[in-house]
Amino acid sequence: MCTNGTAITACTSNDNCCPTGCQGDDMMLANYDLDCASCDWTAGVFPFNHQASSIGDMTFDAQCDLYYATDADNVFKVNRNTAAPQLLSSFSGNVRGIVYHPGTNLIYVTNVAKIFSMTKGGGNVTQLPSSNTASYLNGMTVAPPGWGTHGGKLIAARSNGDVVAFDTSTGQPTVVGSIGGSQLSDVEFDGNTLYV
Repeated sequence: MCTNGTAITACTSNDNCCPTGCQGDDMMLANYDLDCASCDWTAGVFPFNHQASSIGDMTFDAQCDLYYATDADNVFKVNRNTAAPQLLSSFSGNVRGIVYHPGTNLIYVTNVAKIFSMTKGGGNVTQLPSSNTASYLNGMTVAPPGWGTHGGKLIAARSNGDVVAFDTSTGQPTVVGSIGGSQLSDVEFDGNTLYV
């Protein structure tokens, strides 16, 4: 039952209901409902010293820990209980995009014109094959299941105006949209709607 008294049984994000059997921690599962999300940071941990000149992007994992990428070439993890930043990895060149992928349980980052994966502890940093593009990659997100043929793929904004889907296994890029020549800084989904 929702706050307005309506009986809801479908797992539907943004309807202010969390029906029995729905969950909000893994968007790759069929019973995902953002209204059931359980991440909770207390205000007492803010502000925290982010140890960077500029934050390019940020993401949360399934345990509600925060990860952020910096223009100073670093990736940090922040524990939600301690708010202490931990350096996970350093790159050569700007790291502008970062996203946690619940389907692979890995962190993905955009580093200049390439995508790298790493464990949540910062280990096994690996460039996705075929992910090297001709222009900067910026913000990145994960496409929800059922988003055409690109469900579960990484979706990144490119500095040449393209929105690109990347396969997490092969790194194969596919342009899914373009506004031609304009720099795009970030992408984000609300349900199945992509905002650029």
